[in-house]
Amino acid sequence: MQQEENKFSTISMEWLKYKKLEVKTSTYIKYKKIIKCHLNELYQDKDIKELNSYDYLDYFTKLKNNDKLSNSMLNSIRTVLKGILEFAEERYKIEHIDLSRIKLSSTRTNATALSDEEAKKLTQYCEENISFKSVPSYISLYSGMRLGEICGLRWQDIDIDNGVIYVRRTVERLEDEESTDAKTSLMLLEPKTESSKREIPIVDSLSDYLSIYKQLVSGQDENYIITNNDIIPDPSTVERRHKKICCLLDINIIKFHSLRHTFATNCVSKEVDYKVLCEAMGHSNVSITMNVYVHPSRDFKKEQINKISRK
Repeated sequence: MQQEENKFSTISMEWLKYKKLEVKTSTYIKYKKIIKCHLNELYQDKDIKELNSYDYLDYFTKLKNNDKLSNSMLNSIRTVLKGILEFAEERYKIEHIDLSRIKLSSTRTNATALSDEEAKKLTQYCEENISFKSVPSYISLYSGMRLGEICGLRWQDIDIDNGVIYVRRTVERLEDEESTDAKTSLMLLEPKTESSKREIPIVDSLSDYLSIYKQLVSGQDENYIITNNDIIPDPSTVERRHKKICCLLDINIIKFHSLRHTFATNCVSKEVDYKVLCEAMGHSNVSITMNVYVHPSRDFKKEQINKISRK
């Protein structure tokens, strides 16, 4: 093999080419950015055969001292590096590199659900102010849908008569590969996973809400429900509108994704069947739903524990 072919940058781009066939567009762009902004910065002109485990361990020691990088990003960088090295080991028979010494914290976030009082305040506001600004928050609160999935909803995806929402696409803002100045653009993508392509039963309150909204905007089947035209809604714009509503109502938990956690938590507290909830959330198994998205309130915990009371 020629020296040029041994370069880290050459092998990483080859790995990326094959990876593009396996992963979603958003994941591919994320991997490409990690190579460009982090790994190539240090390794691009180096011979991959001359690098050892300690070279990578030293690099991650420096990365962990960088306050600008989250644990999630550090884990993503390690995932990409591991993939490149395994590819080089299999394809070009380089010596196995052990990355087990690179210890990183869990990427799990401490997302929480709205309290019952906060959920009631948000519900009341949305019902009294039905518009494109409040609709996304109400949908997520009563369906558990992700922000990108709601942005991708067209009226034809909502079957009010049969009480079903069809999740067929999601919206993400990603770097435009054709652009030379790292511009981003909104992209319509397949849902996050195969289990994310799903039918969600519409609760009665949401059905009534959407019926009123559709009449107000004269919704047409091909239109996106938020913009009510063929313009793709921007998730960041929807997130900002939601945060403004939360600030207006003195709700402390303002992340849009918390509405998904709230939906799951409320379903469990109302003893909704776990399997039904899992499918509505678009998860591949019940443990994801229960371990990541359910946050019992203090009152609920007390009520459950109090079941052993002798009184």
